[in-house]
Amino acid sequence: MKITQELSSSSMINILTILSDHGAFYNLLVVDHLQSFDINNVLNDNNYLNENTIELIRIYINNVSSMSNTNEQQIKSTFQDFVLNLLNAFNDRTLLKYLDTHASHSVINKFRPDCCFLLKNVNNGTDREDECLQDFIVCVGEFKKSDVSSEASIGQILYYLHLLSVIQNRKKIYSFLTNGKQISFFYVEKKGEWKESYNFYKSQDLYMFNEYSKESLSSDMMITNEEWKNKHLNEVTWKIFINFLTMNDEFY
Repeated sequence: MKITQELSSSSMINILTILSDHGAFYNLLVVDHLQSFDINNVLNDNNYLNENTIELIRIYINNVSSMSNTNEQQIKSTFQDFVLNLLNAFNDRTLLKYLDTHASHSVINKFRPDCCFLLKNVNNGTDREDECLQDFIVCVGEFKKSDVSSEASIGQILYYLHLLSVIQNRKKIYSFLTNGKQISFFYVEKKGEWKESYNFYKSQDLYMFNEYSKESLSSDMMITNEEWKNKHLNEVTWKIFINFLTMNDEFY
């Protein structure tokens, strides 16, 4: 059975808050409306993949590769630290402020995206401001240890985007989903000005690194960042991710 998407905002929010199973959300609301898109076609080429950025990426992947028996929480924590360092390095070249929200109910005081991004000019911190956080989220990130293309994973990230779109009455909102090896981008777009009807979009799955292993840690210790980039980095994917984090306010 399919549920029509043309509902009032309040009705849609009620349905979404009740429908907490992401696989069910995918099958009921997404599967017939999911379209593919090329992430390159919506991004500017900001060309911020420089020596400093490559060094941060190298430290990140070395930290991940040196872990033993990594679990999903370790992956999340390491990637979140990396993204925070990346945004700090971009300084005024990014409009985004990073928030770790996996332990806070940042959407309708119930749902917990792993991380959210606000614009820098939005202040947050007090209890009252935390309650209003859902009104200012401009994009969302999720981290998985497993396959980023599973229906449950896709359903979860699109679930958050759909809910935020309805709450904020946004025309479009973006997100990314990664397991540290691959990354995919998503957006939800409202079909019309007055109808609560949405389309869902998923990019191609992009590999972040070429072959890399724990054994590479010792063998690569003496090579330069440029040599390391040429050997291990999927440069196209990282340019896309960096561009995604450094777009203008019209994009977000």
